[in-house]
Amino acid sequence: MNERIWELANESGFDVDKTGTFGNYSEMHRLEKFAELIVKECLEIAIEEERHAPFEGPVETKIRQHFGVEE
Repeated sequence: MNERIWELANESGFDVDKTGTFGNYSEMHRLEKFAELIVKECLEIAIEEERHAPFEGPVETKIRQHFGVEE
């Protein structure tokens, strides 16, 4: 498991041990896939915003709104 994904999983309350393993392989694989999908969506938003000039606002704001994350 990517070190950053491990750190974020721990921060989120998942019970991940120092090897980056938790539960079983299937759960670990799903967590990694989930993180990958979030990153891909963020990149899609950033790329789409980059195509539009002038920007309608900061990319950070667009991503926060897209995922419903408050500041």
